[in-house]
Amino acid sequence: MHILYILDFYKPNNGGIEILFDNIISRISKNHKVSIITFRYSDKLPKFEQINEKINIYRVGKWNLLNFALAAYKKWKEIIEDVDIIHTSNFYAVFPAKLLSHKYKKKALVHINGFFGKYRNNFIWWKGYKFRLLEWLTCKLKFDKYICVSRYIKWIMKTLYGVKENRLEVIYNAVDYDLWNVDNFVEENIDFIIEKYNLDHFYSVLFYGRPDRIKGIDYFIQAIPDILKRIPNFKAFLIVPDNENENKDYKFLQKRIQELGVEKNIIQIWAVEHELLWNYILAVDCVIMPSLWEAFGYAAAETSALGQNLIVSSIAALPEVSSGKVNFIEPANPDNIVDAVWNFYNGKYTEIPFRGFYWENTIKQIEELYINNEL
Repeated sequence: MHILYILDFYKPNNGGIEILFDNIISRISKNHKVSIITFRYSDKLPKFEQINEKINIYRVGKWNLLNFALAAYKKWKEIIEDVDIIHTSNFYAVFPAKLLSHKYKKKALVHINGFFGKYRNNFIWWKGYKFRLLEWLTCKLKFDKYICVSRYIKWIMKTLYGVKENRLEVIYNAVDYDLWNVDNFVEENIDFIIEKYNLDHFYSVLFYGRPDRIKGIDYFIQAIPDILKRIPNFKAFLIVPDNENENKDYKFLQKRIQELGVEKNIIQIWAVEHELLWNYILAVDCVIMPSLWEAFGYAAAETSALGQNLIVSSIAALPEVSSGKVNFIEPANPDNIVDAVWNFYNGKYTEIPFRGFYWENTIKQIEELYINNEL
């Protein structure tokens, strides 16, 4: 079988969706031929790249994703007849995917990694309208199947956009438990981090990920002065991607930190390699994920896999993927964050049975969709 993936971005761009599809494609290509068309967002990237005998990458477009969508259609109509099925992801890539699917009578499915629903209002002005329009159009295109990465996403599509039940399939994202495994614990590595940042003298809470407004990090920062009133030796540990220093939300965050006068109570470092991140998670006392919205919530699932204390918003898909020792908070509520940190400090939390999200299950479900004659 030949599967065509049409994606806004793909590696070497490093984001959640790119990691998801890299994992899917690397596993699917063991049994099937794969072609990928994606945005050539840098002139340094080759227009064509053959990864191996089963994976070809075609990079097209310039300037922006709208131009990519037009270029993708033009490119793929040249080779579409050799394709058995089209798999895309929501946002701009859905348009060339649907056009090719319709014109050449190919089955197509779309991976829904980010439908904001009512939470789109957390985005300011034109961004909110843009997401709303893209979501509505994606549903109106009537793909053969919509893969929802959580029950929450399925609920949005069914109740807010009226997508029929038979077009919706819940297939959770997966976690690499070979990596996110507490058995990998090496005491010397953890001790090195604790000693380097003097963590054994502080009660530390870690936030890792993009410092975007939707991640709720600003509310965590706002909570620090009141946390210090209860826990004077408190430290916030922030790990953010190294390309975020020009992000306007990151600049706003730095301004907020200065206004609150809590610089000395915050440790900030740039990106840590994903396969080393779990060392930092285990070095602190607790991890916080105060998001205003999540389609799946990798940070929550990864932290849960390690059995680390987790403070997480009770919103969107996060209650579905969080397990272990958890304190839930209301989104956008600094007072709730203060109470949650204080509760963990005093050994108070909710214990939730482990929830596993395994790649073998995810790939099996996706492959069944590919080969199902009723798709």
